[in-house]
Amino acid sequence: MLNAVYFEFEDDAGQCHELHQLTVGRTYVVIISQMGGLYRYRIGDRVKVSHFYKQTPCLEFQGRGKDVSDMVGEKLHAQFVSSVLNRLNLSPAQFQSLVPVQSPQKHYALLLDKLSTDESLLAHQIEEYLCESFHYRQARQLGQLASAKVKVSATVAEQLATERTSEGQRWGDVKHSRLCSRHFKDLVFLS
Repeated sequence: MLNAVYFEFEDDAGQCHELHQLTVGRTYVVIISQMGGLYRYRIGDRVKVSHFYKQTPCLEFQGRGKDVSDMVGEKLHAQFVSSVLNRLNLSPAQFQSLVPVQSPQKHYALLLDKLSTDESLLAHQIEEYLCESFHYRQARQLGQLASAKVKVSATVAEQLATERTSEGQRWGDVKHSRLCSRHFKDLVFLS
Protein backbone atom coordinates (compact mmCIF):
# COMPACT_ATOMS: atom_id res chain seq x y z
CA MET A 1 0.00 0.00 0.00
CA LEU A 2 2.86 2.41 0.73
CA ASN A 3 3.91 2.18 -2.93
CA ALA A 4 0.38 2.61 -4.32
CA VAL A 5 -0.87 5.56 -2.26
CA TYR A 6 0.70 8.92 -1.46
CA PHE A 7 -0.30 10.27 1.96
CA GLU A 8 -0.53 13.86 3.08
CA PHE A 9 -1.68 15.11 6.46
CA GLU A 10 -3.37 18.47 6.97
CA ASP A 11 -3.07 20.12 10.37
CA ASP A 12 -5.64 22.43 11.98
CA ALA A 13 -3.91 25.48 10.45
CA GLY A 14 -4.45 24.06 6.95
CA GLN A 15 -0.78 23.19 6.36
CA CYS A 16 -0.03 19.86 4.65
CA HIS A 17 2.71 17.55 5.90
CA GLU A 18 4.30 14.39 4.57
CA LEU A 19 4.53 11.25 6.71
CA HIS A 20 8.04 11.98 8.00
CA GLN A 21 7.03 15.54 9.04
CA LEU A 22 4.34 14.54 11.53
CA THR A 23 4.59 15.44 15.22
CA VAL A 24 3.68 13.23 18.19
CA GLY A 25 0.46 14.39 19.86
CA ARG A 26 -0.80 16.41 16.89
CA THR A 27 -4.01 15.61 15.01
CA TYR A 28 -4.28 15.66 11.21
CA VAL A 29 -6.82 15.11 8.43
CA VAL A 30 -5.74 12.36 6.01
CA ILE A 31 -5.42 13.19 2.29
CA ILE A 32 -4.47 10.48 -0.21
CA SER A 33 -3.48 10.40 -3.86
CA GLN A 34 -3.60 7.09 -5.72
CA MET A 35 -1.41 6.17 -8.66
CA GLY A 36 -4.49 5.43 -10.78
CA GLY A 37 -6.45 8.59 -9.94
CA LEU A 38 -8.23 10.34 -7.09
CA TYR A 39 -5.68 13.10 -6.86
CA ARG A 40 -5.72 14.59 -3.34
CA TYR A 41 -8.80 12.81 -2.03
CA ARG A 42 -9.82 13.79 1.52
CA ILE A 43 -11.02 10.56 3.05
CA GLY A 44 -12.57 12.41 6.00
CA ASP A 45 -10.57 10.69 8.75
CA ARG A 46 -8.79 12.54 11.54
CA VAL A 47 -5.78 10.79 13.04
CA LYS A 48 -3.46 11.55 15.95
CA VAL A 49 0.22 10.60 16.05
CA SER A 50 0.60 8.49 19.20
CA HIS A 51 4.29 7.63 18.84
CA PHE A 52 6.94 6.60 16.32
CA TYR A 53 8.05 3.04 15.62
CA LYS A 54 11.36 2.83 13.75
CA GLN A 55 10.94 6.37 12.40
CA THR A 56 7.39 5.65 11.22
CA PRO A 57 4.52 7.52 12.89
CA CYS A 58 1.82 5.37 14.47
CA LEU A 59 -1.64 6.81 13.99
CA GLU A 60 -4.72 6.61 16.19
CA PHE A 61 -8.10 7.14 14.57
CA GLN A 62 -9.78 10.17 16.21
CA GLY A 63 -13.01 10.37 14.24
CA ARG A 64 -14.43 11.70 11.04
CA GLY A 65 -13.57 15.16 9.82
CA LYS A 66 -17.24 16.06 9.45
CA ASP A 67 -17.64 16.03 13.24
CA VAL A 68 -16.69 19.70 13.23
CA SER A 69 -18.54 22.92 13.94
CA ASP A 70 -17.22 25.98 12.14
CA MET A 71 -19.11 29.28 12.01
CA VAL A 72 -16.20 31.73 11.61
CA GLY A 73 -13.12 29.49 11.36
CA GLU A 74 -13.05 28.24 14.96
CA LYS A 75 -13.07 24.56 13.87
CA LEU A 76 -14.35 22.88 17.03
CA HIS A 77 -13.98 19.10 16.73
CA ALA A 78 -16.34 16.68 18.46
CA GLN A 79 -13.51 14.91 20.28
CA PHE A 80 -12.17 18.19 21.68
CA VAL A 81 -15.65 19.30 22.80
CA SER A 82 -16.28 15.92 24.42
CA SER A 83 -13.02 16.22 26.39
CA VAL A 84 -14.03 19.75 27.47
CA LEU A 85 -17.44 18.55 28.67
CA ASN A 86 -15.82 15.64 30.52
CA ARG A 87 -13.73 18.15 32.50
CA LEU A 88 -16.78 20.11 33.66
CA ASN A 89 -18.98 19.22 36.63
CA LEU A 90 -22.08 18.19 34.68
CA SER A 91 -22.88 15.04 36.67
CA PRO A 92 -26.63 15.53 37.16
CA ALA A 93 -27.19 16.35 33.47
CA GLN A 94 -28.23 13.48 31.22
CA PHE A 95 -28.43 15.70 28.13
CA GLN A 96 -25.30 17.67 27.17
CA SER A 97 -24.82 19.29 23.79
CA LEU A 98 -22.78 22.27 22.62
CA VAL A 99 -24.59 24.02 19.77
CA PRO A 100 -23.55 26.91 17.49
CA VAL A 101 -25.99 29.83 17.56
CA GLN A 102 -26.10 32.62 14.95
CA SER A 103 -27.86 35.46 16.79
CA PRO A 104 -27.93 37.89 18.41
CA GLN A 105 -24.16 37.43 17.90
CA LYS A 106 -22.49 34.17 16.88
CA HIS A 107 -21.70 32.10 19.95
CA TYR A 108 -21.90 28.57 21.36
CA ALA A 109 -24.50 27.46 23.89
CA LEU A 110 -24.19 24.44 26.15
CA LEU A 111 -27.63 22.87 26.36
CA LEU A 112 -28.34 20.87 29.52
CA ASP A 113 -31.40 19.22 31.04
CA LYS A 114 -30.19 19.72 34.65
CA LEU A 115 -27.55 21.77 36.41
CA SER A 116 -26.37 21.70 40.03
CA THR A 117 -23.91 24.62 39.80
CA ASP A 118 -24.22 28.31 38.93
CA GLU A 119 -24.87 28.95 35.19
CA SER A 120 -22.50 31.93 34.99
CA LEU A 121 -19.68 30.01 36.68
CA LEU A 122 -20.17 27.09 34.29
CA ALA A 123 -20.27 29.45 31.28
CA HIS A 124 -16.96 30.97 32.43
CA GLN A 125 -15.40 27.50 32.82
CA ILE A 126 -16.53 26.26 29.41
CA GLU A 127 -15.26 29.46 27.80
CA GLU A 128 -11.87 28.98 29.47
CA TYR A 129 -11.63 25.38 28.22
CA LEU A 130 -12.84 26.18 24.69
CA CYS A 131 -10.15 28.87 24.47
CA GLU A 132 -7.57 26.07 24.69
CA SER A 133 -8.40 25.55 21.00
CA PHE A 134 -6.21 27.95 19.01
CA HIS A 135 -8.84 28.75 16.38
CA TYR A 136 -11.64 29.27 18.92
CA ARG A 137 -9.44 31.57 21.02
CA GLN A 138 -8.48 33.53 17.90
CA ALA A 139 -12.15 33.93 16.88
CA ARG A 140 -12.94 35.23 20.38
CA GLN A 141 -10.00 37.65 20.36
CA LEU A 142 -11.05 38.99 16.95
CA GLY A 143 -14.60 39.51 18.21
CA GLN A 144 -16.04 37.05 15.69
CA LEU A 145 -17.65 34.99 18.47
CA ALA A 146 -19.34 36.04 21.70
CA SER A 147 -18.60 34.10 24.87
CA ALA A 148 -20.22 30.71 25.43
CA LYS A 149 -23.59 30.56 27.17
CA VAL A 150 -25.41 27.88 29.19
CA LYS A 151 -29.11 27.05 28.68
CA VAL A 152 -30.91 24.68 31.05
CA SER A 153 -34.31 23.13 30.36
CA ALA A 154 -35.68 19.85 31.70
CA THR A 155 -37.21 19.15 28.27
CA VAL A 156 -34.30 20.31 26.09
CA ALA A 157 -33.97 16.97 24.25
CA GLU A 158 -37.64 16.93 23.28
CA GLN A 159 -37.66 20.62 22.32
CA LEU A 160 -34.56 20.18 20.17
CA ALA A 161 -36.05 17.12 18.45
CA THR A 162 -39.30 19.01 17.81
CA GLU A 163 -37.35 21.92 16.30
CA ARG A 164 -35.47 19.58 13.97
CA THR A 165 -38.58 17.72 12.84
CA SER A 166 -40.34 21.04 12.16
CA GLU A 167 -37.53 21.75 9.69
CA GLY A 168 -38.16 18.50 7.83
CA GLN A 169 -35.87 16.04 9.59
CA ARG A 170 -37.51 12.69 10.34
CA TRP A 171 -38.02 11.90 14.02
CA GLY A 172 -36.04 8.66 13.79
CA ASP A 173 -33.09 10.49 12.20
CA VAL A 174 -32.70 12.99 15.05
CA LYS A 175 -29.47 12.27 16.91
CA HIS A 176 -28.18 14.31 19.82
CA SER A 177 -24.40 14.53 19.99
CA ARG A 178 -22.15 16.40 22.39
CA LEU A 179 -21.25 18.78 19.53
CA CYS A 180 -23.90 19.84 17.09
CA SER A 181 -22.47 20.90 13.72
CA ARG A 182 -25.82 22.31 12.55
CA HIS A 183 -26.05 26.05 13.18
CA PHE A 184 -29.14 27.39 14.94
CA LYS A 185 -30.43 30.85 14.02
CA ASP A 186 -31.43 31.33 17.65
CA LEU A 187 -32.65 29.30 20.62
CA VAL A 188 -36.08 30.90 21.04
CA PHE A 189 -37.72 27.48 20.84
CA LEU A 190 -36.19 26.60 24.25
CA SER A 191 -38.49 27.52 27.13
